[in-house]
Amino acid sequence: MNKNDKNSFAELMAALSLSTSKEVSKEKIDLYFNFLKDLSIKDIKMAIENIVRTDQYSAFPTIGKIRSFIEGEDEEKLEHEANAAWSKVCKLAWNVCDEWEKSGDYMLDESIRIAFGSWKHFGETDPNFEGPDRKHFLSCYKGIARREKRNQLQSGDIKKELIENRKKLIKSKATEKDNV
Repeated sequence: MNKNDKNSFAELMAALSLSTSKEVSKEKIDLYFNFLKDLSIKDIKMAIENIVRTDQYSAFPTIGKIRSFIEGEDEEKLEHEANAAWSKVCKLAWNVCDEWEKSGDYMLDESIRIAFGSWKHFGETDPNFEGPDRKHFLSCYKGIARREKRNQLQSGDIKKELIENRKKLIKSKATEKDNV
């Protein structure tokens, strides 16, 4: 979220207040906004609408409960993506396993490299171990997806810091010129 989302966020907090019959202060809205600002307003809106719709919480939900509601949905999506990746890997390996060094899909290639060493080694285990191989691949895929998401969030934070530092530098140079 960004500062432009503050009014929309306050409206969502007011909806929570009405549904739980608990008052929400400006300070509480500010606190929740600051601790949830790394999430998108779209995700927060979806989570709060679902909480209100399902009456999941009789008390005002904590920041952690709102966050876990969103991240829980992320985990379900991630599980689905990982299973789809396993299917894709199996199809690719069935067709051209010996010829491929890489598939061209970073997530698949990295998951195969971590789980099995290389595409060449994928499928070399006993077919009776397909279950454990699949489980290991899914675990590797999900770990890489989480790492990539963290890296994206961190790079966004770094970009914000650079912009803020640049503004401060420009402001300080302008102040120096005025003093000279």
